[in-house]
Formats: sequence, C-alpha cells, structure tokens
Amino acid sequence: MPHRRGHYGLIEVDSDNHVLLFQGRHIPTDVRCRYGDQFPVSPLLANLYMEWLDKQSIATAPVECKPKFWKRYVDDVLELIKKGQVRNLTDHINTIDPTGNIKFTYEGEEDKQIPFLDTLLVRREDGSVKRLVYRKKSHTDQYLNFRSHHPLNHKLAVIGTLLERCYSIVTEEDDQKKDEEHVAKALRKCGHPP
Repeated sequence: MPHRRGHYGLIEVDSDNHVLLFQGRHIPTDVRCRYGDQFPVSPLLANLYMEWLDKQSIATAPVECKPKFWKRYVDDVLELIKKGQVRNLTDHINTIDPTGNIKFTYEGEEDKQIPFLDTLLVRREDGSVKRLVYRKKSHTDQYLNFRSHHPLNHKLAVIGTLLERCYSIVTEEDDQKKDEEHVAKALRKCGHPP
C-alpha cells in the first residue's frame, strides 16, 4: 500500500504526497494515520495499512520463521511458529514498514499459556488447547455499582456481558463454573445482590 495511488470508494489516497481526497477536499495527512485521530477515515486507513503489512510480513518471511498461523486484531497478533524463531520473525517484520514507525514486540508462551485479547490459551500435555477468560494482573474487577443511579437495564447488561464472555470463551465446564464464581464475587463487591 505505501507509495501507491488508489481509490477506496469516496477516498482517494496519494501516499507519495501524504494527501487524501475526501468528499472533494484535499486533506494533507501523515503516513502515521493513528486509530485515535479525529480524521474520520483514520481507523480505516490504519487497518488497510496493517493488512498490507500483515501480507508483506508473511509473504516475505524466511522459510525457517514463516508462521503456520497468524491472526491479528487491531494491534495484537497471535502467531504459531517454530520454536526458537520468535526473535527472527519479529526482526523480519520490523523491516517491512518503510516509515519505520511501526515496531513489533512479542510475548512468548509462559507456563504453557499465552494471552490473546481477553482469552488465555492454555496448552495441555496432549498438545490441545483450552481457553479461559484472561484478566491482566492490574485488572480490578470494578464494574457498574448496583446502587448507582444508572438504568436497571445497564446493570443487567454488565452481568449478561460478563457471563456471555465466560460461556463463549471458556471451553471446559469446570472452568466455566470457576469463572461464574469469579464474576459473582466481583459483582457482589460492586453492590449487586447475590
């Protein structure tokens, strides 16, 4: 995608000159279009650029570190590669962005587990994977207080969302029960009735 001119619906992109034509207006921009910018198409352009970066990274990766599996959501990537090749792949990916503004880092598997978004992937002895809800160490379990002056449907939506996350992520029944207990305890701390 860099150094190309193309049309994306109503948007004309000229990345050589860092200009967008949006609804007939010329808008100078910067190659580093960020997700949080006020420009209305920044998230779209950032995602298009990241998709280009994904494809280039995988297509040009040396055989010894080419990923067998690659999933990205915004700026988080889950990949499966040969043992001992994480550093090589990361170094390779960091050479792809011509602007030099995007730098990848990595987290390796620890104790047979690795987080991805709000899912903790746990590798079993037989090589299969089970899923748990992942909460960072800094997670506080602070949710909407039941005694707050919010509509009841908002309070019920918190409960529903937490339980839906449990049921859609957690793969084993015993682990689902543990997560239900965790959710119930956290909600009680936030004033929810038992």
